[in-house]
Amino acid sequence: MARLFLITGFIWLLISCQSNPEEVLGLAKQKMEDNAYISYSYFSLWPDMIGENDTIAGTSQFKRNKNTYFDYDFISQRDKYDLIYVGDEYKQILHGDSVVIVYTTKDIEKESIRMNELMVTNYSPMMLLKAGEWRYRSDTAILDKQLLDFFKVETDTVIKDINIYTENHLFINPHSALVERYERRLYHNGKEKQFIIYTFSDYDFHNDPLELTYSYPSHYVSKMATEKEKLHRLEAGLPAPEFELMDMEGRNINLSDLRGQKVLINFSMINCGWCKVALDNFNDEEFEFAEGITALYINPVDSKEDMAKYLKKFTVPFPVIPEAKSVGKSYGVSGYPTFYLINEKGVIENVISGYQEDFINSLRR
Repeated sequence: MARLFLITGFIWLLISCQSNPEEVLGLAKQKMEDNAYISYSYFSLWPDMIGENDTIAGTSQFKRNKNTYFDYDFISQRDKYDLIYVGDEYKQILHGDSVVIVYTTKDIEKESIRMNELMVTNYSPMMLLKAGEWRYRSDTAILDKQLLDFFKVETDTVIKDINIYTENHLFINPHSALVERYERRLYHNGKEKQFIIYTFSDYDFHNDPLELTYSYPSHYVSKMATEKEKLHRLEAGLPAPEFELMDMEGRNINLSDLRGQKVLINFSMINCGWCKVALDNFNDEEFEFAEGITALYINPVDSKEDMAKYLKKFTVPFPVIPEAKSVGKSYGVSGYPTFYLINEKGVIENVISGYQEDFINSLRR
């Protein structure tokens, strides 16, 4: 063991002297591969659509284990919930509800949960280092600390005259060969759109796979994933559930009052990129709904206060109804955007999940 440390130290001394970024990157990958147990603290910053930042802080532990769905067992702990994946059993500990949701192997497969695409895994230093070809860009200083900046291009495309360009940056400390920062930079037509930032600290490594331990709160109730309430999306041909709600202007919106005309319900949420693209279509100066169509924007997720902030930045060209959780539930909405086109008799004529430009164009005059 001492000989291994001496050799590693010699390699690191050689790298430090040569300042070879590619060797530092290689050593960072080697550290992750050589250790059976890795833990660290993280802090992330996610700007949202209304110009505010969602911050997340937590700790993660990974123990190498050849599971069916991921090569590590892990425990990730944060304020609102914890995630545990050990031996192909996955658990969500929801602190707000005081409940433990248990997923068996069948549940993971049935719900198509991709363990390597969860935030805790996808944005882990191990996965980031494996994510494609990182190219050295430059030395940089962040908070007076020297780091090596590696980058790769994720997206470079044009959609609706908008050049969407996304870069990923990985910042490695040349003295420790540890990933200390990750940034995902999104630009629209060359302008900053959203920068997501992760920072990593308090690393701990062990060659031996330490046991992962977790203390479940005694008053929490455990439920199987199959016991969770399932939302079943209503399909065309069914009567549209009635509702009476108040929009952002204080007006009562009653679905039955709109009988005799077609009603487009645009189920959306604030932090949904494709929801915003759909709104851009509706806001196009050349867009006009076909005669007899009335549109409603219904948000089952966000508060009235957050919706008001959103409307100060973006235009929704039809009545906006926030905090409509019960309506989203009655229509079986579980993803955004979702569009329901209701005919003159109050029957669902069409249901579209996700953004589809052809569908939106079909609503034009």
